[in-house]
Amino acid sequence: MGFKKNSNSINIEVESDYYKFILLFDSWICLPDTKQIFIQSIKKAYSQKKFRTKQVGKKQCSFNLSQKSINQLALLAELQGIPKNHILESLINHKILELGVKQ
Repeated sequence: MGFKKNSNSINIEVESDYYKFILLFDSWICLPDTKQIFIQSIKKAYSQKKFRTKQVGKKQCSFNLSQKSINQLALLAELQGIPKNHILESLINHKILELGVKQ
């Protein structure tokens, strides 16, 4: 970061985008509630970005199951201590291997 004095103003050169953002945010003249709402929206956007990054290679699917199958899936997940989607993936992979299907 460096300072340069021009005629009647001070010019601040900032190398990092992070520091540019902090400087801009701190000099932003607005109501405190506006800044708080802005911070919350930035946090939500960042959280969503992290979530989407983790979802690479995965695709959501939706299908109907009988209540009995839903209960059994929940029971298997609880007994094995793993999420339901991992149970389904494991069952599918096991059946593919059992049938000798080459992928």
